[in-house]
Amino acid sequence: MNYQRGSLLMEVVVATAVFVACVVAIYSAARVSLIGVTGATKKIQAAFLLDGMIDELKFIRDKNWNTIKDANVGEKYCLAQDTSEELKLSKSPCPTPSDGFTRTVIFSAYGSGSTIDYNLKNAAMKVSWQSSGGIERSVSADMVIGNIFRCDQ
Repeated sequence: MNYQRGSLLMEVVVATAVFVACVVAIYSAARVSLIGVTGATKKIQAAFLLDGMIDELKFIRDKNWNTIKDANVGEKYCLAQDTSEELKLSKSPCPTPSDGFTRTVIFSAYGSGSTIDYNLKNAAMKVSWQSSGGIERSVSADMVIGNIFRCDQ
């Protein structure tokens, strides 16, 4: 009889260990999935913000081409709204955004040597954020933006 009692106790311990191992495995899989979903969600949000940056730069261009024309080549600018809710380019360092995403643009000349077109500029746009592990992640796009109205050359 004593052998059966010890055997029953061992079966309960083994069954409990198997159950705990299954619960831990399910929890770990769910945690990894949640981290992946969170990362994908942030990347999708950043892609939408990047798409919006294209329209915002076009808006700035249409309102006053000199804002873009006079931007220093190679210098990082932040796309932000001032107190009057007007879009503007401001020099780095960028203020900490409330949504966690930093929007930056770096302009470069279009063309090379003696063939630089001053009515066109390359714009390298980037939206960045901090991941849960503290690593900076980003999405970026390049575009050529031009003075389509050519009224203030």
